[in-house]
Amino acid sequence: MTRLRAAIRLSLVLSLPLMLAACGDSNPLIGKWTADKEAGPGSNPFAQLACNMMGDMEFTSNALVVKGVSNPVTYSSSGDTWTLSGGPDGKGLVIKVHSSDSATIEAMGCKIKKVN
Repeated sequence: MTRLRAAIRLSLVLSLPLMLAACGDSNPLIGKWTADKEAGPGSNPFAQLACNMMGDMEFTSNALVVKGVSNPVTYSSSGDTWTLSGGPDGKGLVIKVHSSDSATIEAMGCKIKKVN
């Protein structure tokens, strides 16, 4: 019986990394993105200016980094819409993900594309 318990413990310990790897990070925003200046927000000049000012950004598991400044965020999602609580202004952002490399920051209609 002791050998059986030891074998079960060993198999659980050895399978844990595989189970964690299988879970992976399902947040499609994680990575480096840039404002898609060619597919900007259309006719709103203020939104276009804000979109161009954002430039490059990086989403990490717990922060949004814009122009080298890291802002702590937490993520929640509903379907393909992701909400970042926190962010540079403390209010957060709503981002609609279109594909693995295309998304839109809803408030300003700024389209962003993944660069890695």
